Amino acid sequence: MGTLILICAAPLSASFSAYRVLWTGALISGIGWGLTETVINPLAVTLYPEDQTHRLNVLHAWWPGGLIIGGLIGAGISKLNLDWRLQLGVVLVPAVIFGSMLLTSKFPPTEGWPPGFRRAK
Repeated sequence: MGTLILICAAPLSASFSAYRVLWTGALISGIGWGLTETVINPLAVTLYPEDQTHRLNVLHAWWPGGLIIGGLIGAGISKLNLDWRLQLGVVLVPAVIFGSMLLTSKFPPTEGWPPGFRRAK
């Protein structure tokens, strides 16, 4: 959602100040990234209880790998001299793919979240 707000900043700034539109889009994007950071470790531990350390190591090893791959894609796209909105819109491709995967997946309840929460027996 935040990325879409940033991409559509020009039409939205007809009703709101450009600063507020860009700030809101960046805030929503930041909240999304923060929520991802918050849930990824407990989710990985819950999904792989017998192999927690290895899976967390793989997860954290590929985090900078994703940054490098994304940077290379960004550098390649910038060489095409596309509009900045199209360049930013590339972020939506994996978002749509992972979103569709998320909608069809079932996840177990995570351990110990929220703190002090106990499931009824």
